Amino acid sequence: MAYQPAPRYPLVHGAVDRGFAPLASEIERSRPASLAIDGPAGLDWEVLTAGLLAELARRGITARAIDVRLRLRDWAEIERMTERPALRGDPVFAAAADIDVAALFADPPAAPPGGEDLTIAYGPASALTPHTLLWYADVPKRVAQRRAERGGVPNLGQPRG
Repeated sequence: MAYQPAPRYPLVHGAVDRGFAPLASEIERSRPASLAIDGPAGLDWEVLTAGLLAELARRGITARAIDVRLRLRDWAEIERMTERPALRGDPVFAAAADIDVAALFADPPAAPPGGEDLTIAYGPASALTPHTLLWYADVPKRVAQRRAERGGVPNLGQPRG
């Protein structure tokens, strides 16, 4: 079987929805107090949240977005916590860290404030935040890989550049 860079398979049942309207409709229907949108570093979180917030605003739903990546520890501290003697300094390979991802956060994600507004926590590891609804967003591996090759996907906690 030849490699298919953009594989497609027939839908077994249901329908494929596109855009932010179906997501906003789900929020409108379920009225969660808090939503966590988790996913990989390779996802363009700014595009996702801007589109969703705009669609919610169009429907009169006020939401507050929290980028959980801003609560991560300083990059030097993350390196210290995750570095292992094996392969130290290797630009490509390193041993997998043996700490829980929650330890990478200086300011643990807290419960959303009360009130009528929806709180949306987004970014890698946002599932750690208290939430009433959890979504997982993703992109095809080839898309994330291209973005990484252009320097658009830092490691979790690593500053861009």
